[in-house]
Amino acid sequence: MQSQTYTGYLCGNLRDTEFDPKILIKDIDPNTELGRDHAWVGLTSELDKIRPEGHKRPIKITFTATLKPYKKGGTKVQYTFKNITNIQRTD
Repeated sequence: MQSQTYTGYLCGNLRDTEFDPKILIKDIDPNTELGRDHAWVGLTSELDKIRPEGHKRPIKITFTATLKPYKKGGTKVQYTFKNITNIQRTD
């Protein structure tokens, strides 16, 4: 799959913090291929530098990413992001 530019809101919420921390990006646009308006993505140093602390107001960002397919429930294919780059604050 080819890289595409997206917009969304980077939240301070984290999950799986002990082994593979993930951060929430919500209100993602465009989200047609992604199939939903949010994604939990790996917490990179670039995302960590600009993320809001805790439950403070989310930060609007643009970023470039590639969709990565994965199976949920054994057969259903869903997508998340990989190779997130070119992260820019837009608010």
